[in-house]
Amino acid sequence: MSSKAKLLLTALVALSGHVVPSSANPTLKRGDNNDCRCAPTDPCWPSPFEWALFNFTVNGALLKSVPLGSVCHDPDYNEEKCQELRDNWIQPTLHDKSSTSMMTPYWANQSCDPFTPREQPCELGTYTQYAVKVTSIGQIRIALWFARWKNIRLVIRNTGHCFMGKSTGYGSLSIWTHHLKGMKFFDYQSNYYRGSAVKVLAGTQIGEIYEEAKKRGLMIVGGECPSVGFAGGYIQGGGHSPLSSMYGLAADNTLAFEVITAAGIFRTVTRDRDADLFWALSGGGGGTFGVVYSVTVKTFPDTSVSGAILSYSTNDTIAYYKALEYYHTLTPAWTNKGVFAYAFYNKGYFQVWPLFYPGGTPVQVSEMIAPFEAKLTELGINYKSSVTTYSNYLDAFNALFVPVTVGGFQFGGRLIPRSTVQNSTLLTGLIDAAKLIVEDGASVIDVAIRATAPVGVENSVNPAWRTAEAMFLPATAWSNDPEDWDQMLEDRKKISFVYGVALKAVTPGSGAYMNEADGDEPDWQQAFFGEYYGTLSKIKKKWDCEDVFYARNAVGSERWLLRSDGKLCKA
Repeated sequence: MSSKAKLLLTALVALSGHVVPSSANPTLKRGDNNDCRCAPTDPCWPSPFEWALFNFTVNGALLKSVPLGSVCHDPDYNEEKCQELRDNWIQPTLHDKSSTSMMTPYWANQSCDPFTPREQPCELGTYTQYAVKVTSIGQIRIALWFARWKNIRLVIRNTGHCFMGKSTGYGSLSIWTHHLKGMKFFDYQSNYYRGSAVKVLAGTQIGEIYEEAKKRGLMIVGGECPSVGFAGGYIQGGGHSPLSSMYGLAADNTLAFEVITAAGIFRTVTRDRDADLFWALSGGGGGTFGVVYSVTVKTFPDTSVSGAILSYSTNDTIAYYKALEYYHTLTPAWTNKGVFAYAFYNKGYFQVWPLFYPGGTPVQVSEMIAPFEAKLTELGINYKSSVTTYSNYLDAFNALFVPVTVGGFQFGGRLIPRSTVQNSTLLTGLIDAAKLIVEDGASVIDVAIRATAPVGVENSVNPAWRTAEAMFLPATAWSNDPEDWDQMLEDRKKISFVYGVALKAVTPGSGAYMNEADGDEPDWQQAFFGEYYGTLSKIKKKWDCEDVFYARNAVGSERWLLRSDGKLCKA
């Protein structure tokens, strides 16, 4: 065994907690001191023997990446398995079981794509090279150390629900947290909060928490997709919820994080302990400040929910846009009462599915939508509507929200200030922007939500959320046909430089929700972080001075450049 291998084994075994001879004193520092992360084609890349040693120290948890699409390409082609994969490609449960798969196809860049020709080689491309299926703090610490020592690009991945390309990368080692499962409900006591709470390990998914909370007569502020990992990029990026108009964003309800820092140190951070890191993790974005092992959040008493579904189609363009403008004048009164309304529309079609009112009654919901129904009747638009009520949050959630599929759209995103919908000139401009989008063949996801900060909450959530009335996402349809790839790239440019420009014109000073936005946002620091970016950057330098953690459009990422060959290098 070479002296280098002995050093690696000794250091890794020491970090894993095994007995090490007292004479062993490995120096833990970053490897090759150059301007780029070490890539698979570089001499500095770990040898198979070094990877094997590393795998030993993480108890066999190291996985070499094999993309799901490999069954659709030679030499591993399997017609039956390939067709099954294609048929289920839009189901999130297919991808979250994989250590590598991406639910937003663009970021795979057609690497080992199940829809490209069989004879096209299955290459890793932008997929992670290896992943550590972590189930312990020790495995995370070892993975961090190995990535630092070998100068390898590191990413943090949970379920792969990422529109922004943060959880993958060429030549990278992934810390895969999906199998860190578990939760504990208890009474939390601190200087800032005394009451019911739940501690959730990083791999626990939103739907799993909903189920356990319901059994206890409780609910949490969680998202609309039950397969999303709760403690990852969702809550660290803010995390909107059907309960946000009542209780704020998911990040507004954090009480504590357990986190492994870039130095490999396990810490519990709160408003009283390492308050700057707690502040940054509560809304400042995932994948850049540390590896979150768990998060503790407030819970709330379960409640009845009433909701509505309303939809219509019309070929009368004038009536259609008059109705759309009138709809936006109604939502401030709804969200002020705690309502969350999810609208989707495209050319000639509109739906609210659902209007979700926690604690509301069917009569109250009917009264809310009555003016809109009257306006539609006045405009000669035939519509369908229904109002229902449920005894608890989860039953309402399961009944009113359509099951989420993935990979069907490319998104932009803008937070629409209340001042825009309450100003007739700006509102007309917003409807003009919507018209530009839908007449061009795209769609709009328009979520009415009032995420004002609860009393006493201080965190790094994008300040634009605090004055927003809606989250507005222009969406272009994604095609898996390889012949349409160039058009998909053109659509991305349109989202940034046509739709995005139109929306910014009527939302001066606003921003975007960093988890659901334009992945190519030109002004991402302002759009995703607003006035907090400078403070977040200082916290990043304090806790990760070597930039061990990198994620696209995350705090500190401007110090790095993704080259055309995929390598990550200092800017």
